[in-house]
Amino acid sequence: MPDQQASKKKQQNHQKEPFQPDTLFAFNPNDLPIQKWRQLGLPDHIILNIKSYEEQGGYFKTKEDVADIYGMKQKVFAELAPYIQLDNKKKKDQDKRHKKKRSRTKKTAKVDVNNADSLDLLNVKGIGPFYARMILQERRKLGGFVNKEQIKQIYGMQKKYRDDSLTIYQNIQDRLFVGPAQPKQIDINAATVDRLADHPYIDYNLAENIVNYRKQHGPYDSLADVNQLYLVNDDLSRKLEPYLQLP
Repeated sequence: MPDQQASKKKQQNHQKEPFQPDTLFAFNPNDLPIQKWRQLGLPDHIILNIKSYEEQGGYFKTKEDVADIYGMKQKVFAELAPYIQLDNKKKKDQDKRHKKKRSRTKKTAKVDVNNADSLDLLNVKGIGPFYARMILQERRKLGGFVNKEQIKQIYGMQKKYRDDSLTIYQNIQDRLFVGPAQPKQIDINAATVDRLADHPYIDYNLAENIVNYRKQHGPYDSLADVNQLYLVNDDLSRKLEPYLQLP
């Protein structure tokens, strides 16, 4: 229920985001940098849709193509339309080269996965809308990353990158880093079974095991007590340690 409410609230916030351009200027929408879209007043959720469209091979050939972007309001498009400039004479050459050009717009600066938003991640070469969402979802579920190996475990990261011999993770790992951040921690002397089971490293059986031990033996005196549970091995103990706390 909380996740549904948060999702609904997020959608409502998207709908309320005002169109407030810093300045309006002539622009070609193809491969336009994220910061330029922001200067034009577009909210991030529409920019994400634009970048997703481009990532899938989409290309703006007419002004109406911009109007067709999901979430683009007619009023906003009407404001932008006079400033859209498409070079029809070079359209054929651009059609052939736009994928290569798009890859060049990706930034080479490293991105902190604990503070990045979806648009920051989309600026990383090798990360499209799908993996940007997966990284953010995993960060939310974990309560924050403590090392890059956690990104490697995200669904799909071990797949080969296109025709490359490297995996998705191997292609992006040098462009990401985990900045210093205290992950959200769970109070094991107060958390319910459902709260514990919501964490990616704790299944329902272990959550029940943690709570039942607490009921039988009283509050945990130290995090080391968790290691005594029969469902916790050394590897799991190491993974859980940053995410558990005592009051």
